[in-house]
Amino acid sequence: MIGRSVVIHEAGRGAPRIACANITEVRVPKASLGQWFGPGSIDGQVQFSQAVPQGPTTIQVSLKNLASIAGGYHVHVLPLKPGSASPCSNADILGHFNPLAWNVSNSPSPGVGTVDQYEVGDISGKFGMLTLKDIYEGVHEDPSMPLTGPYSIVGRTISVGCKVLHSYIQCVKGLKILQISDNCSGIHLY
Repeated sequence: MIGRSVVIHEAGRGAPRIACANITEVRVPKASLGQWFGPGSIDGQVQFSQAVPQGPTTIQVSLKNLASIAGGYHVHVLPLKPGSASPCSNADILGHFNPLAWNVSNSPSPGVGTVDQYEVGDISGKFGMLTLKDIYEGVHEDPSMPLTGPYSIVGRTISVGCKVLHSYIQCVKGLKILQISDNCSGIHLY
């Protein structure tokens, strides 16, 4: 049916056409994590998808081997630098992704506010910390974490922080695009 048209006629057989439209394929944005880096043993996946372009992002989290030492997890400004000796360092990936310059002192405690009360990249602020967990599974909806456009999280780094040391114990090499639009399917942006 792709490439065909839908036509609506006035009532009565053979009546004039009152509306028509082409049937086109809509590819929705999806992204997932690449390879994990850093001294930790964390494993798992975080997948991001939008049912409709410009719609809210669904975040599916499945992490294991957190060893009860993980704290927060965040999207950072930059992708990993290939060959870096300290790939998860703040010098390499910079701070949390915060394109709207949200003042973090205005953010409520993790997991209690609305998504617009945190930095765009503050996943644990919006949905809760990983503290005291060895395994974490969750599904979240976030209208403020786009996969396309100037504030897209695609191509950036996700880090998992240590709850005690406030350092990053592991990070993941960018988000790879699984499907984004007619001409970009399968492109890796990192």
